[in-house]
Amino acid sequence: MATTPTTLLQHDRVQQECFNYLWNKYPETRHTFWHTSDELKPHKGESDSNFKKRIFYRKAIGVLPGVTDLVWYWKSVLYLFDIKLEGDRISEDQHVFINSIKEQGGEFYEINNVEQFIKIVDDVLL
Repeated sequence: MATTPTTLLQHDRVQQECFNYLWNKYPETRHTFWHTSDELKPHKGESDSNFKKRIFYRKAIGVLPGVTDLVWYWKSVLYLFDIKLEGDRISEDQHVFINSIKEQGGEFYEINNVEQFIKIVDDVLL
Protein backbone atom coordinates (compact mmCIF):
# COMPACT_ATOMS: atom_id res chain seq x y z
CA MET A 1 0.00 0.00 0.00
CA ALA A 2 1.32 3.42 -0.90
CA THR A 3 1.58 5.87 1.96
CA THR A 4 -0.48 8.98 1.37
CA PRO A 5 -0.40 12.17 3.44
CA THR A 6 -3.80 11.20 4.90
CA THR A 7 -2.71 7.72 5.98
CA LEU A 8 0.51 9.15 7.41
CA LEU A 9 -1.50 11.65 9.47
CA GLN A 10 -3.81 8.89 10.69
CA HIS A 11 -0.80 6.73 11.61
CA ASP A 12 0.89 9.60 13.42
CA ARG A 13 -2.33 10.47 15.25
CA VAL A 14 -2.70 6.91 16.58
CA GLN A 15 0.97 6.89 17.58
CA GLN A 16 0.55 10.25 19.32
CA GLU A 17 -2.52 9.09 21.23
CA CYS A 18 -0.73 5.91 22.35
CA PHE A 19 2.27 7.89 23.53
CA ASN A 20 0.13 10.44 25.36
CA TYR A 21 -2.00 7.76 27.02
CA LEU A 22 0.97 6.08 28.67
CA TRP A 23 2.66 9.40 29.51
CA ASN A 24 -0.44 10.92 31.11
CA LYS A 25 -2.20 7.91 32.64
CA TYR A 26 0.92 6.34 34.15
CA PRO A 27 3.43 9.10 34.99
CA GLU A 28 5.73 6.54 36.59
CA THR A 29 6.48 5.22 33.09
CA ARG A 30 7.72 8.54 31.76
CA HIS A 31 11.10 8.34 30.07
CA THR A 32 10.74 4.57 29.62
CA PHE A 33 8.68 4.87 26.41
CA TRP A 34 9.91 6.47 23.19
CA HIS A 35 9.99 6.67 19.41
CA THR A 36 13.31 6.03 17.70
CA SER A 37 13.48 8.02 14.50
CA ASP A 38 14.50 5.81 11.61
CA GLU A 39 12.60 7.67 8.91
CA LEU A 40 15.15 7.93 6.13
CA LYS A 41 13.58 9.67 3.16
CA PRO A 42 15.07 12.22 0.79
CA HIS A 43 14.56 15.84 1.73
CA LYS A 44 12.73 17.99 -0.82
CA GLY A 45 15.25 18.91 -3.52
CA GLU A 46 18.01 16.70 -2.08
CA SER A 47 20.24 15.12 -4.71
CA ASP A 48 20.46 11.34 -4.90
CA SER A 49 24.16 11.42 -3.98
CA ASN A 50 23.55 13.63 -0.93
CA PHE A 51 20.70 11.37 0.18
CA LYS A 52 22.95 8.30 -0.10
CA LYS A 53 25.66 10.06 1.92
CA ARG A 54 23.13 10.96 4.61
CA ILE A 55 21.85 7.37 4.74
CA PHE A 56 25.41 6.05 5.00
CA TYR A 57 26.14 8.46 7.87
CA ARG A 58 22.90 7.60 9.71
CA LYS A 59 23.66 3.87 9.47
CA ALA A 60 27.21 4.50 10.68
CA ILE A 61 25.90 6.09 13.89
CA GLY A 62 23.50 3.23 14.58
CA VAL A 63 20.23 4.03 12.86
CA LEU A 64 18.65 0.68 12.02
CA PRO A 65 16.03 -0.01 9.38
CA GLY A 66 12.94 -1.73 10.74
CA VAL A 67 12.90 -0.21 14.22
CA THR A 68 9.33 -0.24 15.49
CA ASP A 69 7.31 2.94 15.97
CA LEU A 70 7.36 2.84 19.77
CA VAL A 71 9.59 1.14 22.31
CA TRP A 72 8.89 0.72 26.02
CA TYR A 73 11.28 -0.68 28.61
CA TRP A 74 9.43 -1.69 31.75
CA LYS A 75 10.39 -4.04 34.59
CA SER A 76 13.22 -5.64 32.59
CA VAL A 77 11.10 -6.25 29.49
CA LEU A 78 11.51 -4.42 26.19
CA TYR A 79 8.10 -3.97 24.56
CA LEU A 80 7.89 -3.11 20.87
CA PHE A 81 4.82 -1.52 19.30
CA ASP A 82 4.27 -0.86 15.62
CA ILE A 83 1.25 1.02 14.30
CA LYS A 84 -0.30 -0.69 11.28
CA LEU A 85 -3.40 0.82 9.66
CA GLU A 86 -5.36 0.26 6.46
CA GLY A 87 -3.65 -2.90 5.24
CA ASP A 88 -0.11 -1.81 6.14
CA ARG A 89 2.18 -4.77 6.87
CA ILE A 90 5.33 -5.50 8.84
CA SER A 91 8.34 -5.05 6.53
CA GLU A 92 11.16 -7.55 6.18
CA ASP A 93 13.50 -5.20 8.07
CA GLN A 94 10.92 -4.98 10.86
CA HIS A 95 10.63 -8.78 11.03
CA VAL A 96 14.41 -8.98 11.51
CA PHE A 97 14.37 -6.28 14.21
CA ILE A 98 11.33 -7.72 16.03
CA ASN A 99 12.64 -11.29 15.98
CA SER A 100 16.04 -10.17 17.28
CA ILE A 101 14.39 -8.48 20.28
CA LYS A 102 11.98 -11.36 20.91
CA GLU A 103 14.92 -13.80 20.99
CA GLN A 104 16.24 -11.75 23.93
CA GLY A 105 12.95 -11.86 25.84
CA GLY A 106 11.26 -8.79 24.39
CA GLU A 107 7.62 -8.62 23.37
CA PHE A 108 6.06 -7.26 20.19
CA TYR A 109 2.57 -5.91 19.53
CA GLU A 110 1.11 -4.76 16.24
CA ILE A 111 -1.23 -1.90 17.04
CA ASN A 112 -4.28 -1.25 14.85
CA ASN A 113 -6.07 1.25 17.09
CA VAL A 114 -5.60 3.18 20.32
CA GLU A 115 -8.01 0.98 22.30
CA GLN A 116 -5.87 -2.07 21.55
CA PHE A 117 -2.78 -0.26 22.87
CA ILE A 118 -4.63 0.85 26.02
CA LYS A 119 -5.67 -2.72 26.80
CA ILE A 120 -2.11 -4.04 26.41
CA VAL A 121 -0.61 -1.29 28.60
CA ASP A 122 -3.30 -1.60 31.25
CA ASP A 123 -2.80 -5.38 31.36
CA VAL A 124 0.94 -4.88 31.94
CA LEU A 125 0.55 -2.19 34.59
CA LEU A 126 -2.56 -3.26 36.52
